[in-house]
Amino acid sequence: MFFILPCRHDLAWTVESIPLFVFASSIKELLFNQNIDEAILHYYIYKRKAGAAKDCESKYIPFSILQPSAFTHLEKERLPGIEEEINRAIEDMGSNIKKLIIPINTSKAIVNGEIQEIGMHWNLLVYVVNTCEWQHFNSVRSNTYKSKYLEDAKNMADYCQPHINKWCKKNNRRQNINSVVNFTSMEVPEQGSDPDCLLYLCYWFKRSVKPSKPMIADPEWLKELMHNRRVTVAYKLLTAKYPEKSWGNF
Repeated sequence: MFFILPCRHDLAWTVESIPLFVFASSIKELLFNQNIDEAILHYYIYKRKAGAAKDCESKYIPFSILQPSAFTHLEKERLPGIEEEINRAIEDMGSNIKKLIIPINTSKAIVNGEIQEIGMHWNLLVYVVNTCEWQHFNSVRSNTYKSKYLEDAKNMADYCQPHINKWCKKNNRRQNINSVVNFTSMEVPEQGSDPDCLLYLCYWFKRSVKPSKPMIADPEWLKELMHNRRVTVAYKLLTAKYPEKSWGNF
């Protein structure tokens, strides 16, 4: 019953060092093939940062990541959120950063080529500092050039580029200043009918900053891997070890 009829206050996972929580409702979404809550993305970001802190030199490319809410602040024109989660977050990045990771939640879905007023879709924007290139990873693509997902990613890149240039000047990396937004829509497998877009985002995030393995190009293989990852993530959340805590050992 804990996961079939979860209360939003039923805590399933937490970590002592930072105020980060996953509730039973998120576990239910993973296990019952539902849209996945943003809390799972925060959990994944935590795991990647922890992995990078432990194995940065040997396995990870130095990276910075914006908050998942950053694009929503830009879209809704929330000035305090834009200043804190985009402007300062970029301009105050460490001097050795090689990639900037930006999760994007498009709040309007595209169904049969038409923009719907409800729904959400996660996609990923990556800035490669050394090549001055924006890379857009999207598991649902439209044949229409003005895809809402593509449009949102380009708007985010356009807004962020001047702040990246300020960061470059601040850190004596003038060779990486770029006045033109160099944008590439990456050719990646689509997700199919399952609501797994957030898991695709997490996969591309990991492969972008931990490039020990090539990205999977086979759509059926990746589709199966992402769908099975629902159970894998739920298992890891429920069997966590210190400093993490799972629902069975609070």
